[in-house]
This record gives sequence, structure tokens and C-alpha cells, in this order.
Amino acid sequence: MKLRLISALILVCGAACGVTDAIAARDLFAPDVLRVESTYEGVWRDGRVVELIAKLAITNDGTTETDLEGKMLRLRFPGTVYIAGGDFDAETKAFPSDWDVSVCYWSFVRGRYNGTNVCPGIERRVTADALEVRFLTSLKLCPGCVLRGDSEGRSFVVKHDKYHPIIDDGALLQPLGPVVPISTDAPLPRKRTMCFPADIDFSFKVKSYPSRVDAMTTTRQAAVQLGSPGYDAFLRIQIDVENRGSAGYDMSDVVINLPFDFKIYPENEDGVAQDPEQFFTRCHGQVCDYSTLSISPARDAFQIRFRDGFALCPGCRLRGSGLGDDIAYEIYSPFLFPLNIESVRGASAYCE
Repeated sequence: MKLRLISALILVCGAACGVTDAIAARDLFAPDVLRVESTYEGVWRDGRVVELIAKLAITNDGTTETDLEGKMLRLRFPGTVYIAGGDFDAETKAFPSDWDVSVCYWSFVRGRYNGTNVCPGIERRVTADALEVRFLTSLKLCPGCVLRGDSEGRSFVVKHDKYHPIIDDGALLQPLGPVVPISTDAPLPRKRTMCFPADIDFSFKVKSYPSRVDAMTTTRQAAVQLGSPGYDAFLRIQIDVENRGSAGYDMSDVVINLPFDFKIYPENEDGVAQDPEQFFTRCHGQVCDYSTLSISPARDAFQIRFRDGFALCPGCRLRGSGLGDDIAYEIYSPFLFPLNIESVRGASAYCE
């Protein structure tokens, strides 16, 4: 990996100011003036940014002391990631809960508190369109005082919990406004609910290929054991959704959850656990344009999620088109070792 400095904002000030590589936003928070500077460094892997190391500084340019307790700063963060899967690539919006913002570097107020680390009193939270920096305990900025990161200016880290590359549109972490009081509107918790109205035909099916069950067509044939070479190399997922209604059907919150043991079954061996990232996936047909298959946050299942904002139009139908059997996705291991279809029992579809 290598570090590369990426500018996130443009200096906003009077006509006498020049343009620099860093962005600073000067906003009024009555009766004091708080100047916000936000930049970041990118941690790169395979030519893409996988971590943002934020460098945040807030300066009190006013003449009176300001306490940041109970206030927050919203930074622009669309949360879009790049996903490479099998024979297709996609850019998709990740869920706010998929982001890891737990790492906070030593932060302090220059000019106060004798360099004491103030990280424990600062919370970072990703929302649908922003990264919020919330000040939960008393943090006073005297006139001329600066809240800043460590000796290198580093404040905190932003990364996807699956380390998917972050799409940089050139304005990441730009302040969306001045420092404001923390909103008291608590977001509603995500719940698993059924979300398929009567005019939506929704079905999916998981099967193995080549199937041991299909090979045992008569009772006179010997049972084909799990791990037999040549069988169960693929798990194939069929998806078929038809909108018979008169309005578009929003599929943004639909999740298909496929429990899986993440094991391979070589001949004459018990299941051998594998790193979930070692398995391959492949997509077929128009469903690839509107969904992605990834490992669940708990790493105990595969999940299919649909693109943010995707709505199936009235009279439209969405399904896979692979292998002559409406296959949407395939899952397989390196060297095509047998997989256990039984471990996928309990597959379900729900809405978050």
C-alpha cells in the first residue's frame, strides 16, 4: 500500500485569498467565527483508494470562547464503493452501517488542555449522505485555539468494513455547512420486514451443479456422497421478480440472505473452512445491472442487495439469464471443490 495526499476542499475566503490544494470553509457560528479545514490522505491498493485518513482542523477566529459540546459538523460523504465480482464490475452505494470510522488518532486543542487527547469525546457517524463529527463532551475553543489531529494532522480513518475501494468524486469530506447543534431526531432502527405486496411475484431458488441429487435418479443407484469429485462444484441462484402492479416497485431495501458454511469438501475429507474472500461469484443477465452479491457483515452468509434507488417498473420482470435456466448468480471455490448445498438451508428474503 502507499499513501497519496488527496485534496478534498477548496479554500473559501475573501478576494485576497488564493486557491490551495486543501479546502477550508469559513462559517459563522454566532457569535464566534469557526474556520473549518478538511483534507485527507488516501491509502491505495491496486490503483484505488481503500481508506481515507481525514485531517480536520477547526479554528476559533472569533473574539470569545466557544464550547463545541452538543454540536456537530457534517462532511460530504456519498458512501459509494467499487465492487469487482466475477465477470462484472459495479459502483454501488454502501449502507451507512457498512462503514468503519472507529479509528481516531490523537486529537488535541492547540492552545488549551496541554495537548490532552480529546478523541474520547468525539463521535463519528456515517449517514445516508454525510459523515457527521459529533462533539459529545465539553470542548472549549478559546480565541485563536485550534482543534486538530496528531503531529501529522491526522484525525480519523474512514474505510468500508469489507475494504471495498471508495469512489472519489473530487469533493469527499467537504463541509456541508457550519457547525450546528446535534439533531435530536433519532433514526428509526432497521427492521427485517416482509415487503412483497400482492401484485409483486418474487421468487428465488438455490441449487447445486452438477447435483448429486439429480445423479441419484433411481433407488437402485448407490448414493453419491458429499465430496464426490465432479459434483456440487457450483451453487446456482435463480431470481425472478415480476411487477404486475401499476406503480414502480422500489427494491432498494430488499435483501436475499443465503446462509453458507464457507467450507469446501475434498474427496474423503470433512469440510475444510475457507476464508470467505476466497470464494468466487459470477453474475448472468440484466440482474447484474441492478444488484450485487457480497459476504454478509457477520461473514456467515452471502447476501444479494439491489442498487440504491432501483425501482422495477410496472409490467417489468427481472431475472437471471444464464445457462438456459434463469440463473442470476453462481458461487464456486478455487479448483471447483465440492460445496455443501445443505448449508444454505434457511435462505430468506426480507426488507431492511
